[in-house]
Amino acid sequence: MSDGQTILAVNDRYQNYLRAEIAKQVDPHDGMYNAVNDIPVYLAVGKSAIDVVMHAMILADKPAARSVLDLPCGGGRITRHLTAFFPDSEIFACDSDRRLEDFVVETFGVKRFHTAADFSQPPEQQFDLVFVGSLVTHLDQPRFKRAVSWFISALAPDGLLVLTTHGRQHDLYQRYVREFVPAGTWDAARKKFLTKGFGYVPYSGPEYGLSICKPSWLLAVVENDPSIRILALQEGAWNQHQDVLVVQKKALRPF
Repeated sequence: MSDGQTILAVNDRYQNYLRAEIAKQVDPHDGMYNAVNDIPVYLAVGKSAIDVVMHAMILADKPAARSVLDLPCGGGRITRHLTAFFPDSEIFACDSDRRLEDFVVETFGVKRFHTAADFSQPPEQQFDLVFVGSLVTHLDQPRFKRAVSWFISALAPDGLLVLTTHGRQHDLYQRYVREFVPAGTWDAARKKFLTKGFGYVPYSGPEYGLSICKPSWLLAVVENDPSIRILALQEGAWNQHQDVLVVQKKALRPF
C-alpha cells in the first residue's frame, strides 16, 4: 500500500475510533485510575496512546494489525482504546497483576497472554503490534535491555513495537512539577543519567523502581539488531510525558 493510501486508511480507522464509545468501567484495584480519580484524565492517557500508535502505523506504511498485544495491560487504561481502534483485530492482554488481567479479559473481551514476568522465556507467539506503556520505565538496566529484546522477538514480520520510556521530559517533570521519588534520591539517578545515559532509582521493594534514559542510550540498545528498522524516537510524545520508541520487524536491505 502506498503512503497516501495508508494515511487515508489509518485516518478512516481513527475517525471510527473517535466516534466509538470508550468503555468507562474501572477496576477498584486499578492504581493508574486511583492515582488521578478522574475518568476524563484517565481516558485522555489512553487516547494519547492511540495517537502514538496511529503515527507509528503511518510511518510503517501499515494500515492494519491482525494481532495486538498490550503488555502491561494494567486495568485496561490502554486496552479499552485498542479494542475501539482495532475492532477487526485479535487483541491480547497481559499483566503481572492477575486481578487486573482478569478484569481486562472479562470486561473488554480480549484474549489472555502469558509470559514470564522477568522475560526469561521466549514469547510463545508473535504479534503485528505490541504496545508497551510504562513498563521499562520501572526496570533496572539489565532487565530493561532484556525486556526490549524480548519485545522485539515478539514481533511478527513487519510488526511494530511501540515502547515508552522516561527521558529528558520526565526529568523536567520530576524536578519542576511532581516528585515521583524524593528529590535527594532522584539526584543520584539523574547524575548517572547525565553521565552514563541511564539512571535508576529502586523503590522500597527489590523488583521495581524508576528508570530514565537518554535517547542516545536507548538507540544504542536497539541499533545493532539487524532484524529491525528504527522508525521514530519521539520525546515526551505519550501524554506529554514519556518518550516513545517505534521499531519495525523489517530488516534494512541494499538496493
